[in-house]
Amino acid sequence: MPVPQHIGRYVVERPLGSGAFAVVWLGHDRDLDDRVAIKVLSENWTHQLDIRDRFLEEAKVLRRARSERVVQVFDIGQLPDGRPYFVMSYADRGSLADRRSTTGVATALRYGAEIALGVADLHRVGIMHRDIKPSNVLFRSDGGGIDRLVIADLGLSKQLAEASGFTLAAGTPGYMAPEQSAGLGLDHRVDVYGIGATVYHLLTGHKPEAGGATVAPPSVRRPGLPAGADEVVLRALAADREDRWPTALDLARELAALVTAPPADPAPADDAEVTTHIPAVPPTPAPAGPPPRRKRARWLAAGAAVLTLAAAAVVVLEPWERSAAADRVEISDDRGRIHVTVPAAWSGQRQGGGWLPTDIGAAAADPSPAVAAAENLDRWRDHQSRTPGVFVGISGDGDVPDKALALRHDGCRSSAPTQRRGALTGRVVRWTCPNEVTFDEAGLRTAGGTSVYVQIKQTTAEPDQAEEILASVRIR
Repeated sequence: MPVPQHIGRYVVERPLGSGAFAVVWLGHDRDLDDRVAIKVLSENWTHQLDIRDRFLEEAKVLRRARSERVVQVFDIGQLPDGRPYFVMSYADRGSLADRRSTTGVATALRYGAEIALGVADLHRVGIMHRDIKPSNVLFRSDGGGIDRLVIADLGLSKQLAEASGFTLAAGTPGYMAPEQSAGLGLDHRVDVYGIGATVYHLLTGHKPEAGGATVAPPSVRRPGLPAGADEVVLRALAADREDRWPTALDLARELAALVTAPPADPAPADDAEVTTHIPAVPPTPAPAGPPPRRKRARWLAAGAAVLTLAAAAVVVLEPWERSAAADRVEISDDRGRIHVTVPAAWSGQRQGGGWLPTDIGAAAADPSPAVAAAENLDRWRDHQSRTPGVFVGISGDGDVPDKALALRHDGCRSSAPTQRRGALTGRVVRWTCPNEVTFDEAGLRTAGGTSVYVQIKQTTAEPDQAEEILASVRIR
């Protein structure tokens, strides 16, 4: 899409994302020296009066909320071609959808409590959101190193006073209350269900497919939850709204109380016994002088050494680079030799300084190009975490493919090697671990003889990404 130079008095920097009805741009308020998000109605809807009215109503709803937990609207206007726009606070730290695959139990419950408090602020001024889900929960930095949670996208919001009669079904499957899916009269408890569905997804990695007693308790999919967590979440997901928590504020209090509650049952012992390799991505050294010596960390559990990340520069990708408009993004190393496409949710951080092939037992001691990406690189390198990520390293050492296939993941079982042919040829071995994590270890070569090592870490709870990632690797 063409990037406008200005929208009103705001200088446009780049797109943040787009949806069915609008495009959001990152703008700069030069008068106040601040970044803002500018939502503009798409050109093809300019003369559709009902869509235009709903777009403007969203701006009014956000303005009326006046809550620190809800995206704020600062300005509204109209472009020369007649398209309306409104200016909002910029959530520079991405969405909850970017973080949900690796959320810890206490963090998930805390996020749920904060979402419920934000929804309670909306209900206080008579607004029902109707589309609470992870992608509509954003984060913004406060300047002090803390991420503040804010609720966004009130395009489906409705006045509580107008919601008692029949209404068109609207929302997102998996997060909609049963009465919402059926198009029946709604009240504020439809948002209580949405909060419960979001917390359920954060805790288990799965959306609840149905309400009430038919949905599996979250502890079935994630043992070790605090005592009472099942009851709190399942009550929010009750099929009959009369059985749900009466208000979002009631749910917020219950979720907050769970944050410090002791676990009902210990986590499975198998999780503590998984030992594995995580590739290293050290910084590219200065041209002169020998490469720095690396230290190898070992876990107390029996098994092979774990390769650790060095103190290389970590690039945190801007939210627009991994917006909901595209579910995959391309990343590359600092030298531009390696290009690979990964799920957007895995691309929160990138590290591309290089690697030492000696870390997997190859003979080459000189740093070579490499790139690693994960939602959080610190959690990705933790062998006990379920944080997915990808590593790609290249080398002139012909031993690298065989060494990659010789790596072991103690406590995990391996598959028979599979052959790959095409731009990259070689073999891939998958390791499946007790904590629902898999590692695909690929030892490959380009047509020109460059060795390529790829490691893909993911969970069995999410769709398998290995084939698409391997097929996207390009070496230049």
